[in-house]
Amino acid sequence: MRTLKLYLYESLTAFILLGIAHVLLVDQMLLPVGKGMLIALFAMVAIATEAVVASNLRPEIWQVLTSNLLVAGAVFASGWTSLASLRTSAIIATATLVLRLFVAVTSLRASKVIVRRVAAGLVGGTLLLETLFTAYSSCRSMYYDYYLYPMIKDRYVMPLRWQDIVSLVVYWFGAIAVSYVSYRLLKYALRHQSPVTA
Repeated sequence: MRTLKLYLYESLTAFILLGIAHVLLVDQMLLPVGKGMLIALFAMVAIATEAVVASNLRPEIWQVLTSNLLVAGAVFASGWTSLASLRTSAIIATATLVLRLFVAVTSLRASKVIVRRVAAGLVGGTLLLETLFTAYSSCRSMYYDYYLYPMIKDRYVMPLRWQDIVSLVVYWFGAIAVSYVSYRLLKYALRHQSPVTA
């Protein structure tokens, strides 16, 4: 049963990493900042999932190797569009394999509590940084789109439509929810443990 769970979790991780790598390699319209955010998200998913799976299921080293080869193969499959992206996806797959093997071996030697706290800190920190940057970019684009450019062009700022207001409310609700989740993860990761008294 543990082996089935291990390969199920690793298959789900492989599909997630395949999707992120595919967007990273195929989308030519991404700005360097967007590529950096995707790379950070890719690394966070690769490290955190391997750390939690290895510490909870405690697989044998051959299971770790085969499951990480599965994940690296899925990541490598994302670059079958051209020769340049094939080389890049091979580099990403090799780096993913080495990084996940290192994290698995380290997680097998560490205690579950420490691994969970480090994974929570990694996920929370990455989510918080990406949410803050996305919120900054959104505020800046809202200023330019809804105030500055209409003021320069027409000398008149048109009121927002109801669709704009609904989309902004949904966006900011999502940003606040992700910020709260990252806060809780960071709070768990950085919590001071009180000494045990007998």
